[in-house]
Amino acid sequence: MKTTIHKIFLVGACGAALMFVPGCGKQESSGTSQTSSGSGGSASSSVESLAQKAGQSAAEVKQAAEQTVAKGKTAAEQLAADARQSVGAVATDVAKQAESTIANVRQMIADKKYQEALTALQTATKLQLTPEQKKTVDDLMAQVQKLLSSDAAKAVGGLLQPPPPPK
Repeated sequence: MKTTIHKIFLVGACGAALMFVPGCGKQESSGTSQTSSGSGGSASSSVESLAQKAGQSAAEVKQAAEQTVAKGKTAAEQLAADARQSVGAVATDVAKQAESTIANVRQMIADKKYQEALTALQTATKLQLTPEQKKTVDDLMAQVQKLLSSDAAKAVGGLLQPPPPPK
């Protein structure tokens, strides 16, 4: 980066020199035109030399800038690819977690652990679910609530029934 700045400074200095050098060889009167013609040849070769160096420096600066842009573009593409991969991995992890929770809830229902299933479903609703997973969780939630209320009704119903007659 420092080298690039130095090259730009050199090109600018050479450009400024090119602007002033042609004015130095300007002839003002016909009497002095004969005497300055000898030094005019070395001045023009100096100008040509400076112009050539400025052109080379400009080409080097352009090449360095193109390389820097290419490196930046490659780095940006790599960062974008890494970000897409990370987002995909996180989404996959969340989907797996939701599927695991749903499977666990189904097992809890089979084991008649309705309160635990309800708690797990409430936790699952906080996850980033797909529409299909959300529907499954909602259906399981309704099923667990229905089972909880029917178990409660059975318990209360047993208390209200008269005791069996003694034998």
